[in-house]
Amino acid sequence: YQGWPGIIHGGILCTVLDEAMGYALVFEGVLSYVTAKAEMRFRKQVGIGEPLVVTGTIDKRARNLIWTSAHITRKGDNSTLTEAKAVMFDTGKIFTP
Repeated sequence: YQGWPGIIHGGILCTVLDEAMGYALVFEGVLSYVTAKAEMRFRKQVGIGEPLVVTGTIDKRARNLIWTSAHITRKGDNSTLTEAKAVMFDTGKIFTP
């Protein structure tokens, strides 16, 4: 998961933020969705082994589009390290394995 020595790769951080936004939907009962558009912002580097807090929220909903956001903050000083915004598409389907 390392990019530069001691630093978490940005792609891993994107994955974590995408999952946080997805879980925000699941907790609100949206069980079938896809990420339609995502925007990430890396504010500070994230060190390997740092204690972090990941938060995902639903910001707005209109028909089958849902605007979400997520943040990764450093536990302790609550500084924002990475943040994301995404538009999710509610497919309205129930996927079965």
